[in-house]
Amino acid sequence: MLQTPLKHEANDVENNPAETKHGVQTDVSGVDLWLKNAWDRAKRAADTIARLREEKAQLEAKVTSLEEEVVRLKEVLAKSEEAVKSIPTVQGDHSFLSNGEREQLSVRVKELLAKLDGYV
Repeated sequence: MLQTPLKHEANDVENNPAETKHGVQTDVSGVDLWLKNAWDRAKRAADTIARLREEKAQLEAKVTSLEEEVVRLKEVLAKSEEAVKSIPTVQGDHSFLSNGEREQLSVRVKELLAKLDGYV
């Protein structure tokens, strides 16, 4: 008589309980291994998330500090520009620099500006 695969497997289980117990243990240990791996991956993900949150907080603090520094430097620059504007300019022949000194100063200022541009 022909048996369907399910009936055949049922007969094998009834005839050999040791194989069934071993098969169940293999399935349970496989599930345990899968759960352990899933737990380990979840733990690593949680650790990574915590580390990234800490880095984000540090970077946000640094950005805030740099923004404050930019505001402070803009204030210093504005004060310096006001001080320069308040210096009276000498017109006519009453200049305190000779033509040669004026040219040297002009060259020196251009060199300094070029160096500053190189740093920026």
